[in-house]
Amino acid sequence: MKDDYHLPVITRLEREARRLGIKKAKLAMALGLNEREYNHVSDGWEDLNVSCLTPYVHSIFISMGIDLFYVFTGVYRDGLCLQCQERFISRWVNDIPPLEYYLVDHLVTRIRYG
Repeated sequence: MKDDYHLPVITRLEREARRLGIKKAKLAMALGLNEREYNHVSDGWEDLNVSCLTPYVHSIFISMGIDLFYVFTGVYRDGLCLQCQERFISRWVNDIPPLEYYLVDHLVTRIRYG
């Protein structure tokens, strides 16, 4: 099992997009960022703001076929038992700063039961 948790979320998102043939411009648009803002995040100059991760963005990514379990946990869900899935989700949730957790609580729930 490959574990990419050490990579930034934006890197895992871009890997998923490449796998599906989705261009960076489309990711930027889905996140509500202009090209310059997206490039700053992609190049590591800024972190991806959790306020970008709205239920609407979640729906867009799901419709694109992006595996958000992988994007946020670094591991593909396929073939994992429920206990293992929960451990990877817990690892991700425990790394979210407490002040930001309430902003992504909806996302955690959707990924947990998605």
